[in-house]
Amino acid sequence: MTLGSADGTKIAELYRSAQLSDGQLLELAGLIERAGGREWTQTAAEEQIEAATACLTAAEVVPGIAGKLQELANLVLSRKH
Repeated sequence: MTLGSADGTKIAELYRSAQLSDGQLLELAGLIERAGGREWTQTAAEEQIEAATACLTAAEVVPGIAGKLQELANLVLSRKH
Protein backbone atom coordinates (compact mmCIF):
# COMPACT_ATOMS: atom_id res chain seq x y z
CA MET A 1 0.00 0.00 0.00
CA THR A 2 1.10 3.54 -0.60
CA LEU A 3 1.35 4.68 2.99
CA GLY A 4 3.59 7.64 2.24
CA SER A 5 0.87 9.29 0.15
CA ALA A 6 -1.90 11.67 1.14
CA ASP A 7 -4.27 8.69 1.15
CA GLY A 8 -1.90 6.83 3.47
CA THR A 9 -1.80 9.78 5.82
CA LYS A 10 -5.60 9.91 5.89
CA ILE A 11 -5.78 6.13 6.51
CA ALA A 12 -3.45 6.52 9.50
CA GLU A 13 -5.51 9.44 10.79
CA LEU A 14 -8.75 7.47 10.57
CA TYR A 15 -7.18 4.41 12.24
CA ARG A 16 -6.24 6.59 15.21
CA SER A 17 -9.90 7.57 15.69
CA ALA A 18 -11.55 5.95 18.70
CA GLN A 19 -14.76 5.29 16.81
CA LEU A 20 -15.58 5.75 13.16
CA SER A 21 -18.91 6.83 11.73
CA ASP A 22 -20.46 4.93 8.84
CA GLY A 23 -19.27 7.67 6.49
CA GLN A 24 -15.73 7.45 7.83
CA LEU A 25 -15.76 3.66 7.42
CA LEU A 26 -16.80 4.04 3.79
CA GLU A 27 -14.10 6.67 3.27
CA LEU A 28 -11.53 4.38 4.88
CA ALA A 29 -12.56 1.46 2.66
CA GLY A 30 -12.16 3.63 -0.44
CA LEU A 31 -8.77 4.90 0.69
CA ILE A 32 -7.53 1.37 1.40
CA GLU A 33 -8.76 0.25 -2.02
CA ARG A 34 -6.98 3.13 -3.78
CA ALA A 35 -3.80 2.48 -1.79
CA GLY A 36 -3.67 -1.10 -3.07
CA GLY A 37 -4.97 -2.86 0.04
CA ARG A 38 -7.36 -5.20 -1.76
CA GLU A 39 -4.74 -6.25 -4.30
CA TRP A 40 -2.14 -6.81 -1.57
CA THR A 41 -4.59 -8.87 0.49
CA GLN A 42 -5.64 -10.97 -2.52
CA THR A 43 -2.01 -11.74 -3.32
CA ALA A 44 -1.23 -12.63 0.30
CA ALA A 45 -4.28 -14.92 0.47
CA GLU A 46 -3.24 -16.69 -2.74
CA GLU A 47 0.25 -17.24 -1.31
CA GLN A 48 -1.20 -18.70 1.89
CA ILE A 49 -3.42 -21.08 -0.06
CA GLU A 50 -0.44 -22.21 -2.12
CA ALA A 51 1.51 -22.88 1.09
CA ALA A 52 -1.43 -24.75 2.63
CA THR A 53 -1.83 -26.85 -0.52
CA ALA A 54 1.86 -27.76 -0.38
CA CYS A 55 1.44 -28.81 3.26
CA LEU A 56 -1.56 -30.99 2.39
CA THR A 57 0.43 -32.63 -0.38
CA ALA A 58 3.43 -33.24 1.88
CA ALA A 59 1.19 -34.66 4.61
CA GLU A 60 -0.32 -37.11 2.12
CA VAL A 61 -3.85 -36.22 3.20
CA VAL A 62 -6.57 -38.43 1.72
CA PRO A 63 -7.11 -37.03 -1.81
CA GLY A 64 -10.88 -36.57 -1.46
CA ILE A 65 -10.44 -34.62 1.74
CA ALA A 66 -7.58 -32.55 0.35
CA GLY A 67 -9.72 -31.74 -2.68
CA LYS A 68 -12.62 -30.58 -0.49
CA LEU A 69 -10.27 -28.34 1.51
CA GLN A 70 -8.90 -26.90 -1.74
CA GLU A 71 -12.45 -26.21 -2.96
CA LEU A 72 -13.25 -24.42 0.29
CA ALA A 73 -10.08 -22.33 0.08
CA ASN A 74 -10.85 -21.36 -3.52
CA LEU A 75 -14.41 -20.42 -2.57
CA VAL A 76 -13.16 -18.13 0.20
CA LEU A 77 -10.52 -16.64 -2.09
CA SER A 78 -12.97 -15.86 -4.87
CA ARG A 79 -15.68 -14.24 -2.73
CA LYS A 80 -16.61 -10.74 -3.85
CA HIS A 81 -18.03 -9.47 -0.54
